[in-house]
Amino acid sequence: MGRKEFHRTLTTSAEKLKTQICSGKDISVTARNNSDGVASAGILTHAIFNSGGRCSVRFVHDLTREMILKTKSEDHEFHVFVDLGVGLSKELRNSFGGNWLALNHDKISKEEITTDDENSILNPWKFGIDGDTEISSGGISYLIAKAIDKKYQMLSPLSIVSALGENQDDGEKRSFVGLNSELCDESVGLGTLNMEIDILFTWRDSKPIHLSLANTLFPYIHGLTWNDKNCLELIRNTGIPLKVNGRWRTSSETSQEEKFVLIEALTKYINEHSTTGPQNLENLLAGFSYTLVHEEEGTPLRDAREFSFLLECCCVQSRPSIGLAVCAGNRNKDLLEANHCLADLEIEIKNSVKTIMSERWRISDDGTNIWVIGDNVTRDYNFHVISSLLSSYSEFYGKILIVRSETINDSYKYSVRKSRGCQFKQDLGLMLNQLSAELGCSTSGNDSCAECIVPFSKIDDFTTIFRRFTKFDEREES
Repeated sequence: MGRKEFHRTLTTSAEKLKTQICSGKDISVTARNNSDGVASAGILTHAIFNSGGRCSVRFVHDLTREMILKTKSEDHEFHVFVDLGVGLSKELRNSFGGNWLALNHDKISKEEITTDDENSILNPWKFGIDGDTEISSGGISYLIAKAIDKKYQMLSPLSIVSALGENQDDGEKRSFVGLNSELCDESVGLGTLNMEIDILFTWRDSKPIHLSLANTLFPYIHGLTWNDKNCLELIRNTGIPLKVNGRWRTSSETSQEEKFVLIEALTKYINEHSTTGPQNLENLLAGFSYTLVHEEEGTPLRDAREFSFLLECCCVQSRPSIGLAVCAGNRNKDLLEANHCLADLEIEIKNSVKTIMSERWRISDDGTNIWVIGDNVTRDYNFHVISSLLSSYSEFYGKILIVRSETINDSYKYSVRKSRGCQFKQDLGLMLNQLSAELGCSTSGNDSCAECIVPFSKIDDFTTIFRRFTKFDEREES
């Protein structure tokens, strides 16, 4: 199995979907409520509607047996599950026969691979392709759309937005690898995407340099992130001109030499304010930028990373349909609403992270793991983003980050992530599945990021077993 088999199966899947479109079948698209899922749904619905088909879209946090039964009761004639369905192929087959497709880049079991006689599952792992790094569900959706009709190559930038939502820019200088690299090259060749080495600040081409730095969330730099005054002082001290002809300069207007000076200044700052030092800072703040050429300058859609974060904000604020409308090309009311989601969430994140970082009792380090108590400051709508943000903090470099939040059902919700530079070898999703078998917990996730819901009564057991698992991995490494 390999690339040829993947593309051959992809072509078969595209033909299967095209047949449903041309036959006028009622198609249901169910996608995960995250930036990858929204971008994927945007690609597929555009292709379906513009090919003369009809479909309905729903977004869910996860696919459950109950959700499958509910979808079955709605009497749709064909079903597409996007970034969902791993581990549930038997239930999907029993409910929908051969009238379904599952497009997903998460790891899949050998059992699901060998029992997929109808080729209803399009998953890179089936073909020896690493779905954690080489392609997202949005990339798969784009290849499906392009196989239906080459005119949908115009949607190629959304596959890049999708991949960035899954943090798959982990090649050299924040580049892509595998199939993502091919999709990126294709977008550049089509003239829809511009790729260049730059300093990776937010609002690179629209805001003053110090505001751009202060609003750059990844990586999180304690003392600079959200602190306009400190950022202004740091840049002034470098001697880099902040204005030209009375107008504030943007980070995209800085020269290569000035970019190096900025990185050096940030490195020095973190050295002076951190116990661990600025690990891998240059690779976090400098690398390839991905610009959507046809989007308006000064909007969050112009930069693919900002576009991806905008979609994530819509999802976190329980408004994925707004993100879908933006992906579909709506640039007036829906984009305004999406920007409101972005602004509101940034305020929530800012307040939550400031509380966590100021109340130091909330953070403990056992040498391998960073435990963060987010009780009363994190919520379901910002939990995922806050844990992602904290995983980029230099003090947590190389560790496993576990962020905890209370739920309304006498349980704690844990977000478990590999921080930048973490060399932990085990797959976090599989590890939590193993842990849940001992505790009866609910889990979901992949190699680098997973979540677990643990009853209050089993908190101590969870902590003990988790530490045992991670210490075991350390012994393996040594």
